[in-house]
Amino acid sequence: TAAVGNGVNVDAKSIYMHATSHADKPWLSGNADNIQGTTGGIVSGAGAYADTKLSLNTLVDVGANANLEVIGLTSNDHTFRLAALNDIVAHEKMTFITGGALSGAAVDGTIHTLLDKAKVNVGSNAVLTSPGAIDISARGQADVIERIGVEVYGAGTVPVGDSHIDIRALNEVVIGTNTHILAHGDLNLTAGRDYGGVADDYN
Repeated sequence: TAAVGNGVNVDAKSIYMHATSHADKPWLSGNADNIQGTTGGIVSGAGAYADTKLSLNTLVDVGANANLEVIGLTSNDHTFRLAALNDIVAHEKMTFITGGALSGAAVDGTIHTLLDKAKVNVGSNAVLTSPGAIDISARGQADVIERIGVEVYGAGTVPVGDSHIDIRALNEVVIGTNTHILAHGDLNLTAGRDYGGVADDYN
């Protein structure tokens, strides 16, 4: 959280309030598996399950009755920014091998968000002033990969593998009642995209 309290006055040549949350689960070194299993026998059955839960709650908060002002010459310079960002990198690899006359293997992997919220809140009766542009954004990005490998061998074999990724971003810019925002340059309020209109990147 990046916050300015109620009734606070700030005068500066530039104002940048950024709050960023990172979730980072990179590939293991040497291309190693996060989960690896092996079993065998005349009759064999086994499986593996992984469930990665992510929770991000990122806030930029300007309190009620706060007064934030950038001082300078009139332009379109981007010297006043309020930005909340969630950044998710989650990579997982699972492999299971089983064999026998009658054998089966099941591997299931899930990566999902319990909460993925980025929010900029400007409280009631606040005043934001800039001789240039004002950028207010709530954004997210993600690179999430789930790799499943199942290998079975034998006279009667049944392999089953399933991967599931569920990332649900909630990006909000909330302006309170009776709030006054004056930008002598561009005023950009964006959620889920940059001020050029380009949508956030989720892979």
